[in-house]
Amino acid sequence: PPVKTSGRSGGKFAERCRVRRPGSAEYYAEADVYLGARVVVNSRTLALVDADEYTLRYMEAHPEVFPAADAAAVAARMASYGDVLERELRGMDPGATGEVPAGEFKARVLEAVPDAGEQEVHTLARSLGAR
Repeated sequence: PPVKTSGRSGGKFAERCRVRRPGSAEYYAEADVYLGARVVVNSRTLALVDADEYTLRYMEAHPEVFPAADAAAVAARMASYGDVLERELRGMDPGATGEVPAGEFKARVLEAVPDAGEQEVHTLARSLGAR
C-alpha cells in the first residue's frame, strides 16, 4: 500500500509469472537462477545474494541443472588452488581450532580463486560445514 510522503508508490513489484530474458523471446530457466546471478525483472536488475535452505537443497539435489551446487565437482575444480586455499584458511585460524567464520571464508576463497562464482563458494562452505 502507498505510504504518504515516502516518495514510493505502493503495490506489487511483480506477480509470480514467467519472465523473459532481456532482448530475447526466451524465458529465464532454472539454470539462470543461482547465487551471484543477475536477472532483470520489470527493467530492474536483481542480484541473487542468498537462498533459503529448501532452495539450496533443491539445487544440490539437481547438479545437472545447477553444476555450481555440486559439492564434489566444485571441490575437484578448486583442487588446483589447494595450496593457496590451505594457506588462506590456516591464516584465518591462528589457534588451529578448525573453524573459521563462514563470511570470512567465502570472501577469502573469492579472492584466492579468481574465477570462482558465489554459488560455488557457498557450496564449498556448506560442504565443509560452514554455519
